[in-house]
Amino acid sequence: MIRSFQKISMKGMSVDQQEAIFFNDFITLCRGHNTPSIQYELDDDKGDLMFSMSEKRDDQIDRWMARCFPMTKNLFALLDCLSRLRADKTRGPIVFTFCSVVIKDLRRIFYPALDKLEELACKNLLTLQRKCEELNSLLGPLKEMAIIIEDEDKVGGELLNFLISESHLDSRFRVINVLKDVLNFSMKRYTEVLYEWVSQGTLTLDLAHEFFIWDLSKSSAVSRSDFPNSYSDGSEFDKRFVMIPEMCPDSLKPVASKILDMGKFLFTMKKEHADTRLLVSQLNLDEIRYWKLDTPIAKLLPGMNSTWIEELVVLYEEKYSEANFNRHILHRLLSDALEGDWLKEDKFNDKFALEVIPQLAQNANAQEFELRLKDNPTLFLAFPEKILEPYQRLFRLSFLLHRARYLLHRKRFVDKDFVGHRAELVALFLIVRFVHVYHNHIFVSILQEVHRKFLQRFREVKNLDDLVEAHFEFLSNFLERTELGLVNSSLADAIQKLVECFIAYAKNEFTFEELNERSFQLICNVKRQMVTSGGGCSILKNLLFGINFGSIGIADKQPLWRSLRHVEPMKQQQ
Repeated sequence: MIRSFQKISMKGMSVDQQEAIFFNDFITLCRGHNTPSIQYELDDDKGDLMFSMSEKRDDQIDRWMARCFPMTKNLFALLDCLSRLRADKTRGPIVFTFCSVVIKDLRRIFYPALDKLEELACKNLLTLQRKCEELNSLLGPLKEMAIIIEDEDKVGGELLNFLISESHLDSRFRVINVLKDVLNFSMKRYTEVLYEWVSQGTLTLDLAHEFFIWDLSKSSAVSRSDFPNSYSDGSEFDKRFVMIPEMCPDSLKPVASKILDMGKFLFTMKKEHADTRLLVSQLNLDEIRYWKLDTPIAKLLPGMNSTWIEELVVLYEEKYSEANFNRHILHRLLSDALEGDWLKEDKFNDKFALEVIPQLAQNANAQEFELRLKDNPTLFLAFPEKILEPYQRLFRLSFLLHRARYLLHRKRFVDKDFVGHRAELVALFLIVRFVHVYHNHIFVSILQEVHRKFLQRFREVKNLDDLVEAHFEFLSNFLERTELGLVNSSLADAIQKLVECFIAYAKNEFTFEELNERSFQLICNVKRQMVTSGGGCSILKNLLFGINFGSIGIADKQPLWRSLRHVEPMKQQQ
């Protein structure tokens, strides 16, 4: 407390001296202490904060300070409201989380800003005013939210809905960041209660009735004698549990009744002494044994380079190329391809429920396939879209490369009508080498190295979330190393278009002379993409072309056998 004799007089001081005094004392005031030049006290009549300043100060000081005090009022009002909310233990963990995150962000943003103001050499009230207005844009909305939470007694799901709506309305990034932190911590807690309900049929984690389903036996306002141990008609659940729609988060409202029914089902099973261990183990996201032992997730990507892809290509070209595809034909095609493969022995087809689905191809005479999961909610947990999409992309590439090798080999050694001259035979050999080297670079060299690291990480994961994250990191690393990611997808597209051109030639859709004309621009485009993709393509460039990379200009047009020729550095030096 500052007594009257401790207050200082501004008489005879210059404006600059007064500014420096008020500048320093205002920062001290924001830390919660009265100063000789500025004091704050609570108005007994209105309950508002009142500020009094030293007399005989310059009028300009009043105007500047009047624009700084709103920030201080919001700060003290916010801290006072947070103190009351934290002291009320009946409001529940989500309200306490809101208070804790706001206080944490004040310590991270507000008070460091005061420290920087104290370090300024020129202590100008105009600078202080601008900083106060900036900080007030954070404190003002937070104070209003805290007051609404206190006055309207918002808790649980109702509070979550309120915070989500506020985060959509407010455009200030600092306020949005604070609300995101609150929602991240709060939703995690709310999800734990939800998981307990749908897996156990109990609400032991709901300490303060924050969940939208209330267990009335936990309420002190209801006598426990009102809840006998059993009812012959099974009505105990309806007498004990009640759903509060206002407490349900908006995202759960469409399935709120199903969530209630799930808890009722588990509750009834326990009352009937039914064995729920199997059901609970299927719902338990921390039970990793199912994913480690019962499903060969770690073998999926190496399976893209397994013999079943070759069988799929052979069966497609020899038996199904002219078929009108439907679900039964696709199932038979996939089953025949998997027959005798290790994937079949591991029941890969049954547990993963993979389908081969034709899609509209760019080439009217070709048929594209895509791997998809059947309707299996358990597998969808381990294979979200960000995991499944890379596998679909890699399968299409593997199928394309295997198909090109098979058709080119059949044209050269099986087709009795094929009679090629020397240039065509050399070009055909170099085309097969190009496809083979590109395939081995992706599915052998890089895959073995990256997959070894994934297996080490796979053995250490403890829950499903860790598994998905490890799986995603593994695929992202693999796509980046093979230039198949989003950044370098143009290179992969260029190579795939070139391979499709080779396939059309192998199927006798055009002659070797036409292949020379069509492939030249495609090869130039591949080389151009390798140049623009940076140093990450140097290994692949050396594998495919060696030092015979050559120019990519139109003026240097050359035959196909010369464009694809591979020359190693040591051989040229000799």
